[in-house]
Amino acid sequence: MSERRLYRRLYIYYFFMLIVLCSWVSPTSAPPMPLRLVYLLALVLPAILKAPNMLVPVLACFTALGTYGISCSYMPTEKWIYLLIVAVSLFLVFSRLKSCQRPPIIFVVFCIYVCFIDFIRGEELVDIDYSLLIVLLSFFFVSKNGYEKDNYTLTFIIITVILSLFFFIYGQSSAVEVSETGRRSWVDPNYFGNVCGMGVVLAYNVVVNKLAPNRYFNKIAIITVTLGMLLLVMNASRGAFLSMSVAIVVVTVFSKVKLKKKIGIALLVALGVIAMYSLGAFDVLTERLMDEDITGNGRTIIWGAKMQGYMNGDTFEKLFGIGYSKGFYLAIPGGFGFHNDYLAFLVDYGVVGLILFFCIVAYPLKLVANSPSKRPIVISLLAFILICSMTLEPFTYGRLTYWYFYMLIVLLARWDHPVASK
Repeated sequence: MSERRLYRRLYIYYFFMLIVLCSWVSPTSAPPMPLRLVYLLALVLPAILKAPNMLVPVLACFTALGTYGISCSYMPTEKWIYLLIVAVSLFLVFSRLKSCQRPPIIFVVFCIYVCFIDFIRGEELVDIDYSLLIVLLSFFFVSKNGYEKDNYTLTFIIITVILSLFFFIYGQSSAVEVSETGRRSWVDPNYFGNVCGMGVVLAYNVVVNKLAPNRYFNKIAIITVTLGMLLLVMNASRGAFLSMSVAIVVVTVFSKVKLKKKIGIALLVALGVIAMYSLGAFDVLTERLMDEDITGNGRTIIWGAKMQGYMNGDTFEKLFGIGYSKGFYLAIPGGFGFHNDYLAFLVDYGVVGLILFFCIVAYPLKLVANSPSKRPIVISLLAFILICSMTLEPFTYGRLTYWYFYMLIVLLARWDHPVASK
């Protein structure tokens, strides 16, 4: 069987698996465990046996939908299961991976450091450790030449499209929480909004810079931008809307398209915004933007308490941190998250950990320093994650989808780049 025909069959197969995943819409009960195990095996085995390079896009897509979809899912919630799958798969297929990527050395150092601090200070590995290890091993499944690049972009586009459809179809469901302002959600709308924003920015880049491999891909990208933008407005997450907006501005301004086309794109976006505003889509977001709460829904209070707890620590703790588990319970009885990744890295992993985090963020910038064509998309995606980390803690919290998104940024900076790990 030719490779092209094989991949076509696998695409059809995984489309069917997506339908099965989305068919379970109960928000209170998961499918029976035997059925979940069969589904998981049916999900990973074809990729492992026939196309190992597809395993990571498949896991990234299905874990995201399982985490942020409206219902309990066929997908397990325990990250150690995915670490086991990736590790065993790599052991089985490593000899078949002819020319694969390697994780950046700085990322390896960061991963070892974080896992070591958590294990020593908290005596256990937590979600961030499992997510880092999963992504670390996932690099080995990726080709150096990036022939599967469209699969990774399509992964996040599919996530956005399906989550958008969930949002619009089940937005009136009794299972959906509705705040006093009318803000609807079934999971944290800030993390949810940013995950959807990832696909919007990638799809927008595909459309503006004409990167679609065919017209069908381009049409899907246009639909993604339309649905995703409307969702982000109605979802009313200020941070997610800001992250997406800044990334889109960067892509538009620094793309290679002519000035006339940039002006046309800006006018088209402006008309879309006016239309959505006229239809009332901005009502909830506008109300939240006009909110007079100067604490950012209590965020500044949390930051102050956590920072005071950090300053009360000894020199060793300030330099190397206290680990995620102790950081979560620091200064606030019963424990509470930081709502800021930079502060979380500082407290949990010390000055050293925060510096290492900035180093892994800077790594893709180093790769595109002499590559103007790749610079806009890499800078826009980095701006996206840096902004959303200001009011959330997706990376220290160990949200796998966000770490896979970071991995994609590295890959976009690397592909067609001769250097792979230095």
